[in-house]
Amino acid sequence: MTLPESGPGEAQEQQTALLPGVRPYGARSDESVLVGDLLMRHVPALARGDLEIVAIARHQSVLSKVAVRRRRGMRLSARPVSLVVGLGADYVNRVSAELGGERLHVLQWQGDPARYVADALGLGYLPPIELSPSTRLANVLLGDIDVRGVRGRQGINLLLASALTEWRIRLRQIARSPAWKSLEAAQAEQRSVPAVVEARVPKGLAISMYGLNGLLPIGQVRGVRRSTPAETVDGLLRQRLGHELRVDVLRLDADTGQIIVSERRAGGRQLPLF
Repeated sequence: MTLPESGPGEAQEQQTALLPGVRPYGARSDESVLVGDLLMRHVPALARGDLEIVAIARHQSVLSKVAVRRRRGMRLSARPVSLVVGLGADYVNRVSAELGGERLHVLQWQGDPARYVADALGLGYLPPIELSPSTRLANVLLGDIDVRGVRGRQGINLLLASALTEWRIRLRQIARSPAWKSLEAAQAEQRSVPAVVEARVPKGLAISMYGLNGLLPIGQVRGVRRSTPAETVDGLLRQRLGHELRVDVLRLDADTGQIIVSERRAGGRQLPLF
């Protein structure tokens, strides 16, 4: 059998499609292949070969999850997900219509397993995730509200995210973790705990403590007052990036999994958050 001439990416796709037992598009089921075929038909960036479909997991008539990425060497005019979804979700809506209204969740493939798992679950943030590569187990620590919501009706969202990423994803209540218990004890005893500043965020500094994520609000940074000029505040925040601090736990919200801390206290009295 003679194959038509094609680029390296196209040749690989054709070869994969011919291998017995191997589905195209990284499809996790035979039903998932149809979703890939429709996306290739309706999405120009996929048809041109600018993007490639890495994996598809599908619960027929309910939801499909599709992971895409930029082909090596290709320059894109927008983010991969935007190119697949289309202006006003036009491309995805066309595919959904041909599937009888089935929902499509398109996400960008990530080399970082934790971020890939979080995106596959549909989270808009990166929660604490305990990964066990040898068993492909991912324990995702969430607030009580997200544990109930992220699972999805009949657990479909969780099952598809696991199939897509090929990680056995388990949702765990963050308030039951040993790290959370340690923070509760520190708060009750008014003890400070070590924290590492990870990033600057709109409301202050993102920090990690015992493997959990927290927020150090701008108003709780040592040296910041209401009258402090914005330029000075920005400098104080930048100085702390990547550094270890001692912080006091102000708030632990088990429902949302939110942790608020302070770098300064006055006689054990909680300072106002702003």
